[in-house]
Amino acid sequence: LSLRVPMKWCSLTISSQSVKFGRKQCCDAAPRDSRVARKAEPEAQVVVKALEEFDGNLLEAVRVLELTSPEASEETVRAAYRRLARIEHPDVSERQDADRRFRRISVAFDLLTNDAGRARVTDAVVEAKKREKE
Repeated sequence: LSLRVPMKWCSLTISSQSVKFGRKQCCDAAPRDSRVARKAEPEAQVVVKALEEFDGNLLEAVRVLELTSPEASEETVRAAYRRLARIEHPDVSERQDADRRFRRISVAFDLLTNDAGRARVTDAVVEAKKREKE
């Protein structure tokens, strides 16, 4: 008995191991890394979500993650996200607005770890500097 599965189902992962269905030729995709999947998100989805959450001010993402610079490395962004997520997660925090704060932290992380989102933040920094000079 051979189970044939469409190629789009090949990327299902369970504990970092790719689940292979059917014959090897049908499904031989490598396990997906979560960072690769996050970077593969369409630009519009990440940026639009951030623009809605931060009322059009993408620099707010830097402030939400308490970063000192918009040019912070991906490792610094990840460390800031993890630190804040431990504090602000709705299951841990007793604050009334914990779910809103955690959502904002997550959106900021998604924006700053996505290449297209990072480019939009960099553009926002350049625009802000131009406005400061005027």
